[in-house]
Order: sequence, then C-alpha cells, then structure tokens
Amino acid sequence: MNKIYFYLIIFISLAATKIFLKLFGLKKTIESINKRPIFLKILGKIDNIKIARAVEKFYRLKLFLCLESSILIKRTYYDDKEVKVHIGVRNLEESFMSHAWVLKGNKIIFGKIKDIDNYKIIHSV
Repeated sequence: MNKIYFYLIIFISLAATKIFLKLFGLKKTIESINKRPIFLKILGKIDNIKIARAVEKFYRLKLFLCLESSILIKRTYYDDKEVKVHIGVRNLEESFMSHAWVLKGNKIIFGKIKDIDNYKIIHSV
C-alpha cells in the first residue's frame, strides 16, 4: 500500500473521530467504540501496531488530542477485549489536567507519559 495513501486514511479517520466527538459527545462515541471502523475495510490487512504508530505520529505533531487518538486506536482493536482506553485526571498545583491512553493487557500501547501514575483513572472502556 502507498505510504501517503495510508497516512491520509489515518488522518481522515482521526478527523472523523474528532468531529464525531464534537457532534455527539463522549457517551455516544464510547457506545460505538467496539464497532469495526470503516477505515479498516479500506486499508485491508494492516497490522494494528502500524496503525497505532501512525496515530501516534499525528498526536506528536499536536494535530489531534490524546482522547481522539486513543478512541481511534481502540476502534482498531475493536474485537480485542484485552485493549482498553483509560481516561484519567490529576490536579497539578492550581491546574486540572486530563489524559487518555490505551493499554493492551498491562502494556501501554499509546499515550505513555512520564507521570502517568499520577493520573486517577475516571473511566475505562
């Protein structure tokens, strides 16, 4: 598969996730998280880890939020019960912070940050 085409499909999928979240909210998005995403049909047989790495690249460029990225990665693993999205919060002095990350078993496959243990998990999917 053409590399540009692959990244374009991932970018469009992230943008669609962002729009869906804004239009329908977190609850409705979470309800659809275990459904097979359309982009997997378009991409065919692509390793989920390769997709997660591509999503991570767009996240690192600050084009998409950790929540949007985590949701798309979870949708990539739609049929894997071992993969979970965690949403956590923490207070840092006078500021409130949130973060979303993805675990497969006990291993973080997306969203690892150095102080992740300081986040209190408020929701897991």
